[in-house]
Amino acid sequence: KSVLGLQDIDALLNTLEPDERRLQMFLQGQVPSPQFLDEVFELGRHKHRINKVGFFNLLQQGATLVINQAEDTASVFKRLCAEIANFTGQTSSSNAYLSFGGKGTFGKHWDTHDVFALQLIGKKHWQLFEPTLPLPLSHQTSAKYSQPPQTEPSFECTLSAGDLLYIPRGWWHKVTPFEVESLHLSIGTYPPTVLDYLMWVCKTQLPPSLAARKTCPSQIKDPALTQAIEKFLQSVNQQHNLHTFNNSQRVNAQHSGEFQTALLLNKNKIGDSQIVSLNAHIAADQNTHSIDIKDLTLNINSIGRFIISLLQVRGQLSWGELRELLSDIPEAALHQTAVDLSRYELLNIHTPGSLTH
Repeated sequence: KSVLGLQDIDALLNTLEPDERRLQMFLQGQVPSPQFLDEVFELGRHKHRINKVGFFNLLQQGATLVINQAEDTASVFKRLCAEIANFTGQTSSSNAYLSFGGKGTFGKHWDTHDVFALQLIGKKHWQLFEPTLPLPLSHQTSAKYSQPPQTEPSFECTLSAGDLLYIPRGWWHKVTPFEVESLHLSIGTYPPTVLDYLMWVCKTQLPPSLAARKTCPSQIKDPALTQAIEKFLQSVNQQHNLHTFNNSQRVNAQHSGEFQTALLLNKNKIGDSQIVSLNAHIAADQNTHSIDIKDLTLNINSIGRFIISLLQVRGQLSWGELRELLSDIPEAALHQTAVDLSRYELLNIHTPGSLTH
């Protein structure tokens, strides 16, 4: 059974304002946008509109529609990205791929980020091949390298609606559609690398050093270069610096929460069936009294710490389940704390539903 339906895609396309960055189509390479997007002047401004003739002709020919940064277009995509971000503790973003057959979008390639492929409608066949460049950096794309020598995949499977596949960065993969409607969400996560940490040290710890600010010498044994290297090594090996770097990456991984206007204005109560989940990877436990959120430090009361710790273990809970597990806490205090945490986008509270809710 499909997780979503084509009516959900219709609802998204009816409200999505397309542009060349957000909406792309691929058919043996990227299709020029004028073949499926019209530029119109409407209500005093230039905008794009999907040309239905070109759009559906391309889909019938086997093209794939790609919606980039899909989490910005629909609540369900936002929730799925937030869940993967919580699971991995890393920044996440997603692309949605819609097709009705064809030969696939990119051919055999690798990604420079880890990927969680979630099939939402229909099915697709995946083949994975071992890396020829393990753990590539963001600029080391597969287009610059030759195809893997092996002809037989190391792993292959067919994903049906509701199935999830993890593809580590650098693994070659090929995705083949079936002659049926298919929608899958490719959620990418972006863990920091050792190189990222070293560059962060150079950027944040070396500028105060006079030796590092001097003109680059012509001789390798110049005292300024020696002193700057010593300062760099000293900074790299400080646990405090590593902790600060990792914490800054965690803070940046936070997703913006969903709007629940009546709830966050204390005009509605959380319903027992509504889902409560963490909206960011939070390194908090029973002894943590504050959490860094973007540009501020938020003090967390004991009830907030209980909620966060519980959701770290359980992932997500209905409000009814959470109230039952924390039944020793007065309901009014538990409710107000959850609302407060949601205002600061630490918690996400939503009603289960389709793409349009």
